[in-house]
Amino acid sequence: MLGKLIKYEFKSTMRIFLPLYGVIIGFTAIRVLLDLLNIKMIFSDGILVTTYVLMIIGTLALTFIVRIQRFYKNILGAEGYLMNTLPVKPWELIFSKLATSVTWLFGSIIITLSSLLIQLVSRGLLKDFWENIALLWNSFILQYSWNSGIVIGKIAMMIIIYACYVFLMVYCAMAIGHLFNSNRIIASFVAYIGLYFTVQVISVMVLFIYALIFGGGLNFLSQANEAFVLNIVNIQLIETGIIAIGYYLATNYIVKKRLNLE
Repeated sequence: MLGKLIKYEFKSTMRIFLPLYGVIIGFTAIRVLLDLLNIKMIFSDGILVTTYVLMIIGTLALTFIVRIQRFYKNILGAEGYLMNTLPVKPWELIFSKLATSVTWLFGSIIITLSSLLIQLVSRGLLKDFWENIALLWNSFILQYSWNSGIVIGKIAMMIIIYACYVFLMVYCAMAIGHLFNSNRIIASFVAYIGLYFTVQVISVMVLFIYALIFGGGLNFLSQANEAFVLNIVNIQLIETGIIAIGYYLATNYIVKKRLNLE
């Protein structure tokens, strides 16, 4: 049933995202064609760049807004009555929303990055861009003597975990706000701020305690070495993962036990 929920989510949202991606691809194709034909538009290049940047920002923002709206409308809103009559468990509903949200977010990022790379190729700038990135990457790897494969793996893991974390924090905040009988949007916003600052305090405390015990006290930044930096990354990964699971469990509990659709 979980697979059917995810499939339904993709079908329901692809009519929004696929045309959006098509606009980005179309704009990219036009820019490449103009470059290849060496055609100068009556519009300045600055206007085209500004339009492109706004389009990219709008795509990423719309991806996030649409996915949050879907969660609120389908589970906490009027459609919650119908969704809760389905023979599925609350955790499956939440997971289907999360899985599709993260997938569409990565899809939007991949489309925008691909568009940027294609335009760099058309203008003959990809080689210089890639050489600069490679230089920075090699300098980073040599400085800390890390295995590049391990670093890439950790970065990929961090991106996935943090993407889940961001969506789950919003889900949890909306679920908490929905416990109130009125002003639920305001309550959700306040809950989000409360969760955000609570997590920040916890993160600072964990880093502070680790620095005092293993990092040589308050001067740990000046004394940081390879092992210390790697441990900080590991701690952040574990901490973010635990908090994300906490958000998931809290959201599941509220939807399962305390859901108020009145």
